Amino acid sequence: MTFDLGMGDWSGFMDKIHEVVPMDQQPELLQKLSEGNFTLRIMYEQFQNILKMGPISQVTSLIMFD
Repeated sequence: MTFDLGMGDWSGFMDKIHEVVPMDQQPELLQKLSEGNFTLRIMYEQFQNILKMGPISQVTSLIMFD
């Protein structure tokens, strides 16, 4: 049983992220971001990861509030 509290499906969203972002890349990405090293290459790679998650409408439905 699930309850809709108008907070989106964050669990499903996080599951999707773990499916498309390789676990070995996550620490490196977090390190770069924490150092303020956000490049166009990183942005491009993250957009590619979002596209792997499926249609944008499906992805946004996971995080949108009702």
